[in-house]
Amino acid sequence: MNDPTRPRSASAAAYDRLEMAFVWLAYAALFAMTVLTTADAFLRYLFNAPLPGVEELTVEIFMPALVYFSIAYVFRTGGHVRITLVSDLLPPRVQRALWCVFDLLTAVLFALIAYGLYQRTFSAFRMNEYSSSPLNYVIWPSFAIATIGSALLVVRAVQAAIHPSRQDIHHVTLD
Repeated sequence: MNDPTRPRSASAAAYDRLEMAFVWLAYAALFAMTVLTTADAFLRYLFNAPLPGVEELTVEIFMPALVYFSIAYVFRTGGHVRITLVSDLLPPRVQRALWCVFDLLTAVLFALIAYGLYQRTFSAFRMNEYSSSPLNYVIWPSFAIATIGSALLVVRAVQAAIHPSRQDIHHVTLD
């Protein structure tokens, strides 16, 4: 079996650093969203002069960045919702096999999502598509954010399937 105390490969450590860089971008998106929304609320209620485009930026840039740039990290740390009512009744080896299958299915699903989003990103970039918001900015970065986050999750899910003991998820003890 895998030894969780064994040092990780250089590529795995590099991926961890890359993943954390995107988590920090998610933090930055949350901070920017908070500051802009607060400023918008104050300006709206105190001076009846809201900031134009804050809602659109939140929906089209900040929320996708917050969700997709952190999704691989959330997967690695087991921070997502998981219903284990049935699987907890199964023997540990069966649980481990099921989690590997589920991890691979997650990787396949998000690979398909990433591929579709990549096509949409490229199409929006090629057509020079703009947002319908008052700010009228190019829309392809929104799709690129979701594409990158989905691709990061694919890598993390494959890692979890191949080296389950090196992930913070699937706390199954094998006999």
